[in-house]
Amino acid sequence: MNKKFKQTKVPILLLLIAFSLVLFSCKNNSNKDGQPDSLSDTSLKSMSDLSPDGKFRVLAYNTFCGSMFPLDNGGAPSPGNSSQNVKNRIPNFVRLYNAFKPDIMSIQEAWVHRDSTLATEAGIVRYIDKMTSGKWYSASNKVQRQLVLSKYPIKWSQKLSLSLAVLIDLPDNISKEDLLMFNVHLPSSPREGRAENAKLVVDLINKVKRGEVPEVPSNSMVLVAGDYNTSYNGHPYKILSSLDPTIGESDLYEPKLKDLRPYQLEGDNRITCGSATFQGDSINNILGESIDHMLFSGGAFEMTNSFILNTLILDQKTLDEFGLKRNDVAKDPNQPLDGEVDFDHLPVVSDFEIKN
Repeated sequence: MNKKFKQTKVPILLLLIAFSLVLFSCKNNSNKDGQPDSLSDTSLKSMSDLSPDGKFRVLAYNTFCGSMFPLDNGGAPSPGNSSQNVKNRIPNFVRLYNAFKPDIMSIQEAWVHRDSTLATEAGIVRYIDKMTSGKWYSASNKVQRQLVLSKYPIKWSQKLSLSLAVLIDLPDNISKEDLLMFNVHLPSSPREGRAENAKLVVDLINKVKRGEVPEVPSNSMVLVAGDYNTSYNGHPYKILSSLDPTIGESDLYEPKLKDLRPYQLEGDNRITCGSATFQGDSINNILGESIDHMLFSGGAFEMTNSFILNTLILDQKTLDEFGLKRNDVAKDPNQPLDGEVDFDHLPVVSDFEIKN
């Protein structure tokens, strides 16, 4: 009897060890800060139509110096100075919008200059209303040329130096909780300025959670979307994700706000700012950084899908199906697709829905 038990004990033990290793591997398919390391495959087609109930879609996009919106008089965007050299990308934005159909847009660099009077918030909203045959609500912070456009009413807003906070009243068929969204455009320099502006955002979020901002419910969902000008390992990202303004650059942390760390659609990289190098009809290389992000936390909701759209890498069939052109994200849409093509920033799109 004992002999038989000893014979079966070893293989059973090996099976238990193997099973434990599988569980451990699945549990640890993430980075050290607890964020997911990969995203399940998705496609523009599978995400093109959203149910009106319990879901909403957000676009975050640095549109480069007002290049995607007309002047109030209907004219082409201002070219800006010689270093900006802004091109007319209005038709490109129309095609991108029609492919995404977002419910909320967090736009950075909606204007060529912060003191621009040729293009105004009211003028852009009128244009978007007409373009989409809908009614949009808005808020802005001209310091970093930020604009929030929402199909749902904006109940409150506050400027935070280089960021913009808005409280969006989601309809009851989507959620009874409000969405507190931050449109961020952290400075490219100085480096310390990015961290300081991230701390301003975190301070307001924590005040809301403590019930110290009477205009904003303490149980509001939180979304920080925009141009962080820093990578996932950057100090400002850690400050925002941890909601801890005292965290150090090299400290480990438990994320309070999370994202899906998306990849370029039909691609294998997370670059949101950079360039693509063409060799003949194919792309030889994509260089750049991942600096545009969405961090989220919210009650009954979760971020279910997220992707970066780089039309330069999409196959022609996909482009045709969704009415896109290959150069829609290019900084200069008239540049021949030969050699290095800059795309400045790429749009980031995320879907949010009720948890199972």
